[in-house]
Amino acid sequence: MTVRTLGKRFRNPLINGNATFIAPLITPQENVNGIILRSIVVQSGTVTIGPGVPGNGTDRFDRSHMRIPNGITLYNDVMVPAGMGVYLNTTANFNISVEMSWDVLNADGTVA
Repeated sequence: MTVRTLGKRFRNPLINGNATFIAPLITPQENVNGIILRSIVVQSGTVTIGPGVPGNGTDRFDRSHMRIPNGITLYNDVMVPAGMGVYLNTTANFNISVEMSWDVLNADGTVA
């Protein structure tokens, strides 16, 4: 049985996809030295990684950022480089639940 590490930081927002087309989950300002996504479960939508909000923030179909495949964090951690943000391209749904955990890295690459 594989033992998984839980992230020290948690965020569980409820997002209105009809009001917000692209929701920032972790902003580039919060990611100074890099982060490791330990888990991310999204009810609907696409999780992306990029240097800023995709496009002008009003196009939920924007594909200019790298996408994180659904369910990848069930078996693997995802490294997000420093200065990159994590975003959710939403769907037309009033209640999109997101459950996520991550660890912040120090400047030398160790977990803070």
